[in-house]
Amino acid sequence: MATCTYTPWGAAHNVISHIRGVKTVSTSTHGGIMVSQGFANKFFSKAALKVAEMYSGYFCYEEDADWMVPTFELNVQQRRTILTSDKFAQMSDQEVEDYLIEQLSGTNPDYLVERGFEPRGELYEIHKMRIVVDKARLAKDPDLITCPWGDTKTFMHGVNLVTTADHKRHFVTAESYSKQRDADRVDSLFMRLSECDVVVSDIVANSSEIEPLDVRLPKYAVDLANSYLELLKNDPEADKRELAGGFYGFRSRYNGTMETARSEFINQYAAERNVSSSEAIDVFNKCLSDALDNVNTEFHNCRIFADAKPRLNA
Repeated sequence: MATCTYTPWGAAHNVISHIRGVKTVSTSTHGGIMVSQGFANKFFSKAALKVAEMYSGYFCYEEDADWMVPTFELNVQQRRTILTSDKFAQMSDQEVEDYLIEQLSGTNPDYLVERGFEPRGELYEIHKMRIVVDKARLAKDPDLITCPWGDTKTFMHGVNLVTTADHKRHFVTAESYSKQRDADRVDSLFMRLSECDVVVSDIVANSSEIEPLDVRLPKYAVDLANSYLELLKNDPEADKRELAGGFYGFRSRYNGTMETARSEFINQYAAERNVSSSEAIDVFNKCLSDALDNVNTEFHNCRIFADAKPRLNA
């Protein structure tokens, strides 16, 4: 064990020397592999030197991905001094090399090509797709979904809000978004608006197609309760555990979702109507009191309805 030293990632808390000139360092937040100039210039390829960050006479490779470059540069015996986990102990030298190539295909494919190895596997396909996505984002592609939110943004159960690279916002069905997201690990990196069932396109330009917030909210409270009621009926054991206490069951999940919706409603309503947050809260509570008769009684004791009940009983 070496003494504490400084690294590109801060003061090292732990330093392990694997072979002369090659050491692993870790700090409070990060780490990597540091290789002395003498060792690197003698044994490493030019491709490997390009990847490194120079710091205090060392070629430095951070721990998230680049650490595999110096590891790949070492011979099979030297690699074992770094790859000490049980996973690698069970691999043959060739299996270790294949593993490193597959991982580097996703993180450093240009390095592999310069070394004369062909990138391969799913990680390489992911890498290529990320390049496509980055180009689409820079081009402000109107089909590229850059950010999704759940239905607590739309107050329409089963309808999500998405933003596209051209900075427009759209309402799409949650089912169509999830289907695309879960279909393929590579293709799902490029989430396409055209592959979603669009409820309202460009909600700013087409705001007239959207019901007012205080109309949507009561319907949302009822529809959401009905969806959790089905889950509750289909899982009686979870229902018993929640009623016994200490279990985050379907009533609690309904309440938590509605509390998230409350925060979002206050922000949207106050901004849209140019009113105070307290006025927006009053509107929210009135919406819930309007909805309460149609919400199944299983959910009437949820905290979210505490301020709605007095209004209802008044």
